[in-house]
Amino acid sequence: MFLALVTYSIIEEDNRAQHYPAYAYSHPLFSEEMRIYSDSIVSEFLSSIDESTSVMFQNDWNAERNQREVYFSYDSTSKICEAGDLRI
Repeated sequence: MFLALVTYSIIEEDNRAQHYPAYAYSHPLFSEEMRIYSDSIVSEFLSSIDESTSVMFQNDWNAERNQREVYFSYDSTSKICEAGDLRI
């Protein structure tokens, strides 16, 4: 599932779990028997990845990018909230 999600993120330039099933319907997948997982299964899978593994992956990924460009990694979870403690 991880490879399918990475491919989805790269091809669609998107990472919202709720859009993955529509993408999966019309693209080859790396899951067993090209199984299409629901957005809730995708969210559960991503939640199972601990923070240190996620940070390590992002650091390795960003190290291979063009250092003259700026890359942001972010969580696009849909929640109604106010980000009051953000500093730029």
